[in-house]
Amino acid sequence: MSYNQFEVDAVDDYKEKFITLFQETTKVLLILREVQQDCIQAYVSAVLGETQDGTDT
Repeated sequence: MSYNQFEVDAVDDYKEKFITLFQETTKVLLILREVQQDCIQAYVSAVLGETQDGTDT
């Protein structure tokens, strides 16, 4: 089976798009994880009545 240049270029375009999609999705997931951890910390601090520096409120 042979491919013409248009088909090869199209495959390369999709490959690059999927690589970009994966990289950007990974960045977003890391941001969401950080925000989730911050929210959990804030909730736990509020429930325990402590500030983030460890002193009581």
